[in-house]
Amino acid sequence: MQGCGMSESVGRARRALATVGLNGYETRSVLELSGGERQRVALARTIACSPRLFLLDEPFGSLDRALRERLLVDVRDILKGINATCIFVTHDQSEAYAVSDLTVVMFEGRIVQVDPPRILYRSPASSRVARFLGLTNLLEGRVTGDSLIETDIGAFSPAVPVRGGRKLVTVLVQPDAARVVDDACSRPPGPPSGRLVVRGIVRTCLYRGSHFSVAVETPRGVRLSFDLPDTGGEIPVGQRVSLAVDTSGLRVLEG
Repeated sequence: MQGCGMSESVGRARRALATVGLNGYETRSVLELSGGERQRVALARTIACSPRLFLLDEPFGSLDRALRERLLVDVRDILKGINATCIFVTHDQSEAYAVSDLTVVMFEGRIVQVDPPRILYRSPASSRVARFLGLTNLLEGRVTGDSLIETDIGAFSPAVPVRGGRKLVTVLVQPDAARVVDDACSRPPGPPSGRLVVRGIVRTCLYRGSHFSVAVETPRGVRLSFDLPDTGGEIPVGQRVSLAVDTSGLRVLEG
């Protein structure tokens, strides 16, 4: 279709197959290819046309988790190798973080935030973006005259001063900001120490392999979810726990 001769077409096809790691697959039937190999062929077909822009729309949606993880690394390396711009559309936040240099969040056709993956995750632009990213630990905060923010889990000094004279704000507590501590050494140390102590009852506990996803309900009825490292002990549902929350994991959101 691009007016190439046979020798150039064959050469491009072979180079594209080599780029995606499928040397020697030129004569294979599609029925002889695994799901991952078929995805590589689809990428090679695009590479052979030498586009300036790639659009990948949910490319791994039909693959199992293990294959998706392998291809994610392979596709990122391939696209980096050919130095092409790529738009990768996905509803899977972990895919977006892993594959992108810049991540764009859109609602109803409007772009609401553009940032590198780590900044997007650590500093979502609003409570709506936070919820979309699966960050549900959102608290109401009240700004006091001495530059502290009071919440249902304690008061802290924000890393960035609140702008615009707002008195009420939304505070995000990152799920990896907490660690289990002993009651004997968990007196609330106040804002300067850089941590808050949250006490509550474990309502749910899901084992995730490297960590536990734990939901804790405080005496005030606030429910928070944390990713707690697997240190070798179980965390029984119904148990009372004390958690030290690093205030560097607290963010004041714009809206």
